[in-house]
Amino acid sequence: MLNERPNGPEIPAKRWIRRVKHPGIFLTYDDGPNPAVTPQLLDLLREFGASATFFVTGKSLDDPEAGSILTRILAEGHTIGNHGQTHSQEHYPEFEISQHRIEDACSLRTRIFRAPYGLASHVAAYIQKDRRVVGVHWTNHFDDWQPLDLAKVAKQIPEAVVPGSILLLHDGADASAHYKDRTQTLALTKMILTECKRRSIPLAGLASVYPRLHQIRKRETGQFDWIAAIFKSFKRSYKTWSDAYRA
Repeated sequence: MLNERPNGPEIPAKRWIRRVKHPGIFLTYDDGPNPAVTPQLLDLLREFGASATFFVTGKSLDDPEAGSILTRILAEGHTIGNHGQTHSQEHYPEFEISQHRIEDACSLRTRIFRAPYGLASHVAAYIQKDRRVVGVHWTNHFDDWQPLDLAKVAKQIPEAVVPGSILLLHDGADASAHYKDRTQTLALTKMILTECKRRSIPLAGLASVYPRLHQIRKRETGQFDWIAAIFKSFKRSYKTWSDAYRA
């Protein structure tokens, strides 16, 4: 089965997903890590017992704090995805370079990626280079890369919070972005988490769906261990689901 785009490349459906058959939803964050916002997001996710996925850019890894943030993301049971070395519409995002930088920063090899701007041409190009990767699009987004009317957005959240949905948010910003303030993403995240808690909907990281595409290198051997990479995500998700079903 293929995802077909008018005048665009054909992509195997299993290699470019927009929704997951799953009882929970998937919060995803693009363009980080961002030292001003990502640690606060992690605090908030921990408060609600939620797992999420962070699609990081190679450029964001230039920040001195980036490595420690990625290490914390993994330690707390979240997923890290590859968002490319550069956030470009015109040029191939050099996912391979970004992957090497992620691996250097936190010993993770991830084959879960998201194309900048969700461009099918970038997805098709990367899949041609590595047929083991899975591209992640989104089911809903909230335009949080620009100033938001949070009262208006609050009315959209109940319809967006549907099991299996992939929600797109942004914890970072490209250098060329006109609006770089991402603090509103914190407020938006809390609104989503609160709605999920009210409806007993768990929040999972994508590594729990694609464990073999999210591997941590063992320090002793240099080999990659997908079990270690997802153990905490499964543990957190299980507790969340268990609590939800008992409610």
